[in-house]
Amino acid sequence: MNRDGVDEINPKPEPQKFAPPPPPSEAAAAASAPPPPVMQTQAPGWYPAPGGQRYWDGEQWTEHTAPAAAAGLPASVGMTQADEKQMAMFAHLGQLLGLLAGVGGFVAPLVIMLTKGKESAFVRKAAVESLNFWITGILAAIVSFALILVLVGFILVPLVALLWIIFPIIAGVKANEGVDYRYPFNIRLIS
Repeated sequence: MNRDGVDEINPKPEPQKFAPPPPPSEAAAAASAPPPPVMQTQAPGWYPAPGGQRYWDGEQWTEHTAPAAAAGLPASVGMTQADEKQMAMFAHLGQLLGLLAGVGGFVAPLVIMLTKGKESAFVRKAAVESLNFWITGILAAIVSFALILVLVGFILVPLVALLWIIFPIIAGVKANEGVDYRYPFNIRLIS
């Protein structure tokens, strides 16, 4: 037999004999045990974890974590990331319903803030930003109508109306992309 364990006359290697590993202690077995299986039908998104949140990509937990939301609000309780984006989009676009109906542009963001804002910090921030922009728009419209007396309002009224339509659409699209959009000019009375 040579040094490789092969018989020079019969070139088959000898089967090597291995001893099974010793049984692990119960503490080591508990530490190395895989986590309980998670149903893979859960949608990807942020889910509560000790000390904050953890991201589930639809198949496994990722290394991405996020701290708990400020002001004692749960960052995401019972809402998937897609639901959060959709509700934030509705909070911004809800202002347009008020423009179409003539009154009540603040109703949709307010209802979303009071209901879904408790479940998601992202949705609450979007609804608050939308309400603040609505208040800013009302004040700008009042000032513009008052300035009609000095003829400047004839330019400002259509400009305010145009911006009041364009910015909520931009904010709604950004919110649907998951971006925490802030209006470029906004009086932030509600926090």
